[in-house]
Parts: sequence; structure tokens; C-alpha cells
Amino acid sequence: MKFSVEWIDGGTNAAAEERATLCELRIFLGNENACRFLDDVANKTFDALTVPAVHLAEGIARDWWGIFGSRDRRQSLLPYRTGFILPDLRLGFDGAAFEVIGHQQICSNPGLRFWQAEGEFMPRADAEAALANFVQTVVDKLAGEGIQHCEVALAWARVAASRADASEAAFCEAAGALGADPYAISDDAAQFIEQAGELFAGEALIEFLAGGCHQANQLADSLRSPFTRQWSTLAWLQELESRQRYECNLPILAELRKQFRTSSTRRPGE
Repeated sequence: MKFSVEWIDGGTNAAAEERATLCELRIFLGNENACRFLDDVANKTFDALTVPAVHLAEGIARDWWGIFGSRDRRQSLLPYRTGFILPDLRLGFDGAAFEVIGHQQICSNPGLRFWQAEGEFMPRADAEAALANFVQTVVDKLAGEGIQHCEVALAWARVAASRADASEAAFCEAAGALGADPYAISDDAAQFIEQAGELFAGEALIEFLAGGCHQANQLADSLRSPFTRQWSTLAWLQELESRQRYECNLPILAELRKQFRTSSTRRPGE
């Protein structure tokens, strides 16, 4: 995944942030340009989108920890359009490999058609570098135009500070797995993460919290608190952990694990 930005001077957008970041945007998945589209009215193909980059950068900065903390959920770029068009690319991380999937998109107003871009798998470090370089490029452009205290700059400064601190980054990613904003997290959610961290660590903690987020989404239409089932699950696990080991030992799991490892298929890097 690679972002290509060519700035356009003299934009007439009303917002200063949009004027400063008006650009020709291309997003490459491998060698394929996901921003290439057909204009039905002009009956002509274009290989770049003329959009302000600020909204896409702000969305990525704001949802950074959800993008890398979630499991089995993909973050679409479409909510970052803010009145402009973007290709329907969806970002997902399963704890081992980062995936970008492109979907065909047809817009009736205006009449635009995006072809389906082939997906791309990459290590987490490569995905972080691509996304971070794009956001930083936009923030630097805004700063160069004298726009420093805008939302994208503030959001990215928080993320950058958290990424520089290992323990803070771990908490933020755990919050993202739970579907919470780590910078505006409720006391209930923070306490849940802390107690879950006493049982799980690393990827196991993220998987547990991400599964809880999925449960919360399933219960969103009910009258119960989203955390009711999660707290119940955690209490059950804490009770199991307090038992003597011979009371909850399942020797067959070791053999099943061995069989699974030899029969499962993995993508490179997993």
C-alpha cells in the first residue's frame, strides 16, 4: 500500500484546511491504482482523485487504534469522505498480517465507477509506515501553510505520543480492540481492560477484548448494558483461574493444538 499526493495550489475551498491539502490522490495496492475511475458523464477514465487530503488523514489518525486493535472487523475509508469521493478500500489486521481489500464502487451522483482493486497483504510495520507517512505528510503541509492547531494535527500528535510509549500504546490498542476511544474512554471500559490484563497479555488480550467488542455490537439493540456480558465472561474466567489446576485441566487440548498446527494453512508472515 502506497499513498501518492500531488498538491494543487490555488484551491477555492471555503475551509483553509481543505485549500491547503487539495491534491491529486492515488492509492496503490501493489502496482494497481485503487483511485482510478471512470467518469460516466465525460466517458473518460482518470487515474487520480482531486480531493482535500485532510479528511482522509484525520480519519486515519482518529481511528488509528481501532484499525490496529480490531480483529475480524475491517475499517472502510468511505466514512472519511466528508463530502468528497474515495475508493471503497477496507483495512483489517488479524494480529499477524495487515490486509487491504478493494471493492467495486458505482456512484450515481456523480456518475463515477471504481474498479475492484486486488487486495494486498503486508506486515504490520509496513502498513503502519504507509499510513503514518501519509498522515504526517498532510500534517506537515498544513503546518507549512500556517495551520497547526487543526483537528488532524492534534489527533496525530496524540497517536504519535502514544506510539512512543510501549505501555501506553498497549493500552490504546486494547481500547481500540474494545471499540473505545483511548483518549475519551469511560471508567467502566478502562477498568475492564485493566482486569482483563490480569488474565491475558499481548495478542491474547487483544483477541479477548475484540471478541467482547463483537458481543457488544450484537447487544447494541438490547436494553442491557454493552458491558454486561463482557463482565460476566471475565468473572467466569477469573473464577476458573482461581481453581486448583487439576480441577480444570484438559489434556486433550495439547493433542488438538498439535493437529491444528500441522493441518492449518497460513499466509506468508503469519
